[in-house]
Amino acid sequence: MWGCERSRPSARRECGVVSNRGPQLGASVGFWPIGKAGLSLAILLRYRVICRAVASLTGSSTAEIHAPRERVWALVEDVERAPEWQGGLKALRPLERDEQGRAIRCEAESDAKVRTVRSVVRFSYDGPGSLSWVQEKGDLKSLHGSWQLEDLGADRTRATYSIEADLGGTLGMLVRGPVVDVLRHMLAGARAGELKQQIESV
Repeated sequence: MWGCERSRPSARRECGVVSNRGPQLGASVGFWPIGKAGLSLAILLRYRVICRAVASLTGSSTAEIHAPRERVWALVEDVERAPEWQGGLKALRPLERDEQGRAIRCEAESDAKVRTVRSVVRFSYDGPGSLSWVQEKGDLKSLHGSWQLEDLGADRTRATYSIEADLGGTLGMLVRGPVVDVLRHMLAGARAGELKQQIESV
């Protein structure tokens, strides 16, 4: 679980240094003289260390779909339709297209529960097996994602969705507690199942 903990660590006096019930605080920020200034600085530095450590969001999901890979790929590569079936993806507007008319650079809006996140992403097509994307600019510090489609034969396809995002300092401080699991499920855990439902319901 990641999220910034605002509670003050329990400190005690040991030979003129601040201790946090063990070596963790000392290992993170060093030893500080007892006093309001030293204690405040130690707590502040520890708080920053925690925030840096919890700013990432990674996840993946996999589903076996009863459809040939070419049919699954036709939906995956049509990125402009993604908001129709991907939960949390509010909009995807094409900014640039390739010679085949596919959107290769888009402005995306996603629901991060605490706020709407906007990003400009670039897509790379390697069909019918792989679609990947990376954020060029936006509210996140970084974003990488992909679809991998494996032909299982007998008109079956294994689809794997993966995402790795660095939320950065501001958004990382807002997304915490129960929101973390909700957001991870929405942005990663549910994706393969959403694709399976969309394909098999037609």
